[in-house]
Amino acid sequence: THRDVSVPGQRMRPHDIYYQSRRLAQSQHQLSSAKPLREYFPALQTWDNLLAYIEELFGLECSELEPGSFPSYNEKLRAYEVLDSESGALIGHLYWDPYWRTDKVKMNRTLQVRPRCDSKSMTTAVVISTLLCGSESPPLHWDELREMLWQMGEALEVLLTESPFPTLGPKMAVQMDTKEAPPAFFAGLLHQPGSLQRLSQDGSLSLQDAATASHCFMEVGLYGFMRTAFLADFDHRCWKDPRPFWKDIYSKLWEEHFPGMSIWQEDALPCTFTPIFIGHWRAMYYGKLWSQMLAQDMLRQLSQETERGTAQDFGRRLREEVLCWGALKPFHVQFQALMGRQPSLTPLLDFYELPRPDALAPPNSQQANSENAERRCISK
Repeated sequence: THRDVSVPGQRMRPHDIYYQSRRLAQSQHQLSSAKPLREYFPALQTWDNLLAYIEELFGLECSELEPGSFPSYNEKLRAYEVLDSESGALIGHLYWDPYWRTDKVKMNRTLQVRPRCDSKSMTTAVVISTLLCGSESPPLHWDELREMLWQMGEALEVLLTESPFPTLGPKMAVQMDTKEAPPAFFAGLLHQPGSLQRLSQDGSLSLQDAATASHCFMEVGLYGFMRTAFLADFDHRCWKDPRPFWKDIYSKLWEEHFPGMSIWQEDALPCTFTPIFIGHWRAMYYGKLWSQMLAQDMLRQLSQETERGTAQDFGRRLREEVLCWGALKPFHVQFQALMGRQPSLTPLLDFYELPRPDALAPPNSQQANSENAERRCISK
């Protein structure tokens, strides 16, 4: 139950913010069409539109297989042969299992299945489980649409990698700081008006409404990003200096990140947050910020290339320089090969409409250049 914070005397608690931010975004950003946004995204057609989009962007061809022509564990499973559009070479198989069942695991997962571990030319099969129930093609909530895009990113990582070793594949990357960067890039297509329009039913969502919806999604996700920044800072501080008691660190950082908002006394997250407190995962949560920064940097590049009409060239480079390598190359090497430069924090700050590093520096300070300012802002 969420309290009505417009009532005098009612104070907002942290767990109210997700709900209230959605209400605020919906009230401030209205579509020109009276049709609800989710009606533009029926599940099956949105999936087909997504396949068509990645075919064009990455130079792939996804051919759906006839039922009974492939190994299957359920009659509603959909399977595709994924081919290179130029050479016609078989890359792998993509399985999509979207429907809820009583005997099905109750979570969204992307699984990597390889028939042999001793062959470099092994076929990779991927199962994507987005739990849909009800009608044959229910409309997707924006959370479900984002999850579909995220899972497609994970699936393409598995399919396109040329790593012969599963432990050096993308799902087991040694560089945990950037593990979520490729799927976060695909999930970020939700915030690209042109991409959102292409994913809609028959492209019927106008570009203006797509831009409005994309901005609304950003505002709804802003608190989630701020909380990720807070937990990443908490994670980093706990391992940087383990001498203070973790609760003292948590309380001090809370005042810095969320001034004026008291900690909810029943919040049990800190003492049960295993990604931070398990030793062999130390500072891993900090990687979520890095992944978001890299994803937004690549998304801005995609947007610029789309305006120049060279989006397909960027997609081919993303496939050849990033997705095909898995963990055989460090991600910073892959990123530099793709972008021709070091990553920048500016696209992430601009996306959330936050001050740039120069604006955060003290007035009349000439000591730090923009690169050092970005590093300070990232560590903060």
